[in-house]
Amino acid sequence: MKYFIIALLYSTFSLAQDNSEKVVEVSLNACDCIAKIDTALSFEDKSAEIKSCIESANTSYQLSHKLETISEVLNDTISNTKELDKSVDNLNSTTKNYTLTLNTQEDYQEIEDYLMETCGDMRDIYFSNDETRRKSISKNDEARAQYSLGIRAGENEDFQTALMHYKKAVQIDPKFAFAWDNLGITYRRLNRNKEAIEAYKKSLEIDPKGSMPLMNIGIAYQYLEDYDNAIKYYKKLKKYYKDNPESYYGLSRMYIFKEDYNAAADNIMKAYKLYVKMESPYKADAEQILSLIYKTMEEKGMKNEFLEIAKDNNLNIVN
Repeated sequence: MKYFIIALLYSTFSLAQDNSEKVVEVSLNACDCIAKIDTALSFEDKSAEIKSCIESANTSYQLSHKLETISEVLNDTISNTKELDKSVDNLNSTTKNYTLTLNTQEDYQEIEDYLMETCGDMRDIYFSNDETRRKSISKNDEARAQYSLGIRAGENEDFQTALMHYKKAVQIDPKFAFAWDNLGITYRRLNRNKEAIEAYKKSLEIDPKGSMPLMNIGIAYQYLEDYDNAIKYYKKLKKYYKDNPESYYGLSRMYIFKEDYNAAADNIMKAYKLYVKMESPYKADAEQILSLIYKTMEEKGMKNEFLEIAKDNNLNIVN
């Protein structure tokens, strides 16, 4: 049986990174690439695309800087050599020492961590879901036009205007699930969580299996400190999408608020394993929550219970 090995560090929440110029530059280029990822892809495919963006940006950085180094060394060699044949010998010797060996994993974790903190597009792309269902998209041209205007306003962070257009879209077509979804998201961005919940519920009346409203309604309930209702909807998400790590991640966080640490530990371990399987950058979030739960349970004399839950989840904990 395969065991996952994870090291837990108490300092997870207090680490301050000294981000190098390289990490910042690569992350900026990777974030531009991530913003173009198709939101209709599965979690697994999005994870693969995000990884590809990071590796490509990393490779491009290494290639450009290695070529610059080689060019500088060769220019110095030529300018400092008077005899042509001697110059050729020096050039041959120099190029042997500067083979273009590129490593896509170089500084990968630092780049990924920096993106987690700075690239809003990564989270938006990863957790959006444009999977088309029968009633998700309106057949009404005017409703779709209002929806498109709402998206454009939201991209410009003009949420009041976005709200106006999404409201018009659902007035024209009350069965337009995607418009209800985006109306809910916009309300949440304006900290109007009760109204966000009502919009998500309207969407779920149309499509009870809508993954986007099921994920986001739990977050809105959390902000209202209604953890029982948040758990209710995360469980529905898990029922319909058992391989979606966000259901387990959300449940773990709600159980922490309710101080049910055994349930919190079990769910975050399941989320972590799914993130690892997908090669998702959000495994780092799960590791942080896992570290917090471990520390809390240890302080409460529940370390053995934590380790038993880890064993049941095939996790080998390295402290």
